[in-house]
Formats: sequence, structure tokens, C-alpha cells
Amino acid sequence: MPIIHLLKQQELTAEAVLTAPNRPRSLVLLPNRELAMQVASEARNFHYAVPMKVMQLYSGQSHRVETNKLNEGVDLLTSTIERLQWRRDGEKAFLSQVN
Repeated sequence: MPIIHLLKQQELTAEAVLTAPNRPRSLVLLPNRELAMQVASEARNFHYAVPMKVMQLYSGQSHRVETNKLNEGVDLLTSTIERLQWRRDGEKAFLSQVN
């Protein structure tokens, strides 16, 4: 995934960790939760040598768990359209940092 390389290159250039609470750095938007789960799983496989926080948003998950994970900061967020819309409407995830 080229996005993993880009995210880590940005950190090397900045010489700092750029992950911030409630500010996902990249977004993969998917039509259903099965794909959101699969892409997040594959992203975790790709980053075995590069520390990175990967998270997926989809309906059926605990809102509290999602909020806690977002508060910890996320490098790569996979999400269904509906769940992202719900989060954005509630101002619980901000997309200003997304690459």
C-alpha cells in the first residue's frame, strides 16, 4: 500500500510522530463492513516492520470503543460511508489531516 510508505515518509521528514487524537491521517472509504475489515487486516499485515495505528469504522461496533481508539490517534482509517458520515455529523472524527 503506497499510503503506508507516504505516512511513514512524512514522519521521517518531520522527525516526529504525526498521529494526533481524533485526526486520522489517511482514509480508505469502502462500501461495506466486510471490505473495511479486510482492508484494515491487510494493512496490519503490511506494517509489521513499521509501527502504525490502523482502525476500521463500520456499523455494529461499540461507539465507545470507536471513540477510545480515535482518541488514541489513527494513521490509517478504513470506514464504510454510513459510519463515517455518522462520525462526521457528530464531529467525533475530523478529516482535516487526511492524505
